[in-house]
Amino acid sequence: MFNSKKEVNFYKLIWIFMIGSVLGYAVEMIWCFIRNGYFESRQGLLYGPFSPVYGIGCVLCTIFLCKIAKWDGFIIFLISAVLGGFFEYTCSWVQQNMVGTISWDYTSKVLSINGRTNIEYCVFWGILGLFFIKEIYPLFNKIIDHFSNKTIKIWTYIFIIIMVPNIILSALAVRREVARINHVKANNAIDKFLDEHYPNSYLKKVYPNMIFPKQKNK
Repeated sequence: MFNSKKEVNFYKLIWIFMIGSVLGYAVEMIWCFIRNGYFESRQGLLYGPFSPVYGIGCVLCTIFLCKIAKWDGFIIFLISAVLGGFFEYTCSWVQQNMVGTISWDYTSKVLSINGRTNIEYCVFWGILGLFFIKEIYPLFNKIIDHFSNKTIKIWTYIFIIIMVPNIILSALAVRREVARINHVKANNAIDKFLDEHYPNSYLKKVYPNMIFPKQKNK
């Protein structure tokens, strides 16, 4: 099931998502320190060192690039750049329409595309995609082949049990924050729970760069 010679499967993708989420979080933290000189929260969920955007990005790289891994590196780079840019744009649009916030705004960047992505970050995605499919994914296959199918299945479901509630709670907390900003009172038990345990001050520490589009220009 997990032999690197076999096709990509559900269990592999869950592991890739988890590993990509953690590595993405680490990359963001390091990049923040290099650029700003200090560490700042870059987690994408309420709990744990996870950045799901990178996790999903790694899953997409695996699905779309796995079969062309032996192609010329420049071609893979171009495909990764386009795929990454489209993915980043889509993530921003979905986040804004589902919870009312965005996590990045590239409006001031050169060659920005509606502030949701730009050419600079497309290049970044291209490099990441090329490095992932040429180096990270083969290494991942070698490591995972050492685990038994039973071990892989058990840990996969543990990951799912941990991540699904975390993702749902994170989305609800941010959505409720937007509602509070718009002066919408808590009218049910869930809203009251979120107000008590995840107030704006708490979420500001977790998501210091969260942007509320309607307030961007205020």
